[in-house]
Amino acid sequence: MSIFRPANIQKLKEKGDIRGLMTVMSQDADHARRREAADALGALGQKSIPSLLEATRDPSKAGYAIRGLGETGNPSVVEPLIEIFNAGRWTGEAASALGRLGDRRAVEPLIAGLHQKYKTNTLAALGKLGDKRAVPAVISCLDSDDFTDRAIAARVLGELNDSQAIPVLELAYASEDATVAEPALNSLKKLGWTPLVAKQMLYMVMTWNREGSQFMTHLHNQYGREDEIRARFHNPWAMAQVFVVQQTYEHSADKSDTCKACERLVQARIKTELSRQNPIDSYHF
Repeated sequence: MSIFRPANIQKLKEKGDIRGLMTVMSQDADHARRREAADALGALGQKSIPSLLEATRDPSKAGYAIRGLGETGNPSVVEPLIEIFNAGRWTGEAASALGRLGDRRAVEPLIAGLHQKYKTNTLAALGKLGDKRAVPAVISCLDSDDFTDRAIAARVLGELNDSQAIPVLELAYASEDATVAEPALNSLKKLGWTPLVAKQMLYMVMTWNREGSQFMTHLHNQYGREDEIRARFHNPWAMAQVFVVQQTYEHSADKSDTCKACERLVQARIKTELSRQNPIDSYHF
């Protein structure tokens, strides 16, 4: 049985024992304790900075040391962290640290870093910084191949609080991409989104849970599977119309007559839309 007792990180922090905390951060077998020690070093502020900067040169310690630098709250570490970020080896850790520091000097380097393959932490850091200069670059990340990047980009656009992002967030919300729809909607709400009624109907119908709906069952019987219905109602305005008649049907006391009226309306809409050589653009209701 080992008699070794791990160092008490809180007591080391209270004593300002930088050497002891650096030992835990560098050597402890428990990664959670190493992170805790890095945070404790950061909380000590200025006096821990030289040791943390030195540790960034050692690959076995660098990630933890960068984390600690981000916790110092000291503007003197911003430039060294930007250099680390630009070097491309510890981009995630450096981006997170820069985001926590909240210094706008990091905005342009972080924007430039969005071309890198792994950009989750970079996007999150830009959201924390809240600088609108990042909006165009973050919008471009909605087309990322990585679903996590797309979701975080949608969330960050709300944090950046710029209304120019509303149209692309509307598209993201109305898309079939489930990973981005919810964060896109949350961001739209943050931006004070007030869509046109027809647009709102469109978004509702494209995200509405159709299970158990008598009207959609009727449409299935008439027009086939749901994917076929979507292909038939290829124009967003027509989809919005489906929502209108569906709501009318479900709230009507006389289901039989209403169903027939809905069917006539839908058929008329299909005929109109399919006769168009250039269907209505989804943003011109």
